[in-house]
Amino acid sequence: MTGFSLSVFLPDGNAGGLRIVTKSHWSGVAVMCPRTEYFSASKRGEFHQSGLYLLIGPATDGTGRDQVYVGEGDNVHKRITAHDLKKEFWTEVVIFTKTDNSLNKADVRYLEARLVEIAKELGVAALDNSTAPAPPKPTEAHQADLESFLQDIRTISTLLGINAFRNVAVTNRSSATGPQGETLASSMGASATGPQGETFTFSMGGMSGKMRVTDNSYILLAGPGIARANKKGLPSTYQALRNKMVEEKRLVPDPESRDHLRLMADTPFRSPTAAAAVVYGGSMNGRIAWKNNKDKTLADLEAEAAQQS
Repeated sequence: MTGFSLSVFLPDGNAGGLRIVTKSHWSGVAVMCPRTEYFSASKRGEFHQSGLYLLIGPATDGTGRDQVYVGEGDNVHKRITAHDLKKEFWTEVVIFTKTDNSLNKADVRYLEARLVEIAKELGVAALDNSTAPAPPKPTEAHQADLESFLQDIRTISTLLGINAFRNVAVTNRSSATGPQGETLASSMGASATGPQGETFTFSMGGMSGKMRVTDNSYILLAGPGIARANKKGLPSTYQALRNKMVEEKRLVPDPESRDHLRLMADTPFRSPTAAAAVVYGGSMNGRIAWKNNKDKTLADLEAEAAQQS
């Protein structure tokens, strides 16, 4: 195999923020960013070209895998804001396009179909796509070009920590101290959805908590108000997470309330839903459960940003 070099440019100097990836002798470019930075990053020209995109986040099936959605669009940003903002699971996005914007609709449909096919075959990640589109039939020569581009996408995806398209053992991108890939996000892994540095409040069913959003995690703040018992229907992923936190004495009985636990130290999570599930002890959509001091949810703030973009 011929060697090659990769260039990763960090515009803001943050390894977990916006990343621009190019490869020697390759006409493509990859742009990756956490969800919290999506609307500022989407002002870049690459997001307004024809291309392929991947939405990545923690799976909720109890396996500790990543969940991945593969999409395509003539204008990637318009496609994401029109169809994918309501998807709760994703915490990162990466797009692939060409520097000269030469990918056409048939090209990106072919690449999308092939990546879905590969991800389903390997089964390394939980695939969020509900359908498996049939790829268009390019000429033999053009198909060879597209397959070459596809191999570069697979290589760069792997180097960015996305293992959905390579045949390897499942890799958990979060810290080993967090069960099921939910807590203690790695520097290349999780990211937040809301404004960085802002504090959000959860209050429901007698349970309460506060969460601060940072550039690479959702930090549940130490304090009381955490449900003592798991509610019926709580996914096994979050049951395991809460149980482990109790075993490690990160959650302890609150002497002032028989219904509550107390969180002993600020704890980062990969998603707002995981943080909400820990507080509530039940299934909960974190994007609508957490509210800021203006009574706006994470979903509300995303919708406002989408209207302004």
